[in-house]
Amino acid sequence: MTTSRELLDALEAVEDTRNRLKSLAQTKPEGWVKDYAVLRATLREKMGTLVASGQAWFRAGGDDASGQEFARLVEASKSAMERHQARWPVVVIDHDNPQYVESMATVDNCTNEVGRFVRAKVRR
Repeated sequence: MTTSRELLDALEAVEDTRNRLKSLAQTKPEGWVKDYAVLRATLREKMGTLVASGQAWFRAGGDDASGQEFARLVEASKSAMERHQARWPVVVIDHDNPQYVESMATVDNCTNEVGRFVRAKVRR
């Protein structure tokens, strides 16, 4: 059984990885492209952990409707992330391009929605 703390830890790991990705893309230190690619893979792994933790937590609580909403929100977030990564490979990241900024905002909004939902459910 997944505890509330484990679910929040999984969520925070996703958020931390996203923040590290955004920071790398903005600062572009030496070797950032390789680090960014590694972090993208790490993010996919962390999302998988979040999905498994969330599914177990909602199942244990017997809240099928919230479990389904969690799955929908996570799927939307993963889809937005996949579209973004496919459209914007590391070598073409451009913070001055409005399309890139819009794509990033979509991913951020989806990820933030998952975070708000999980935190609201854990606190009830």
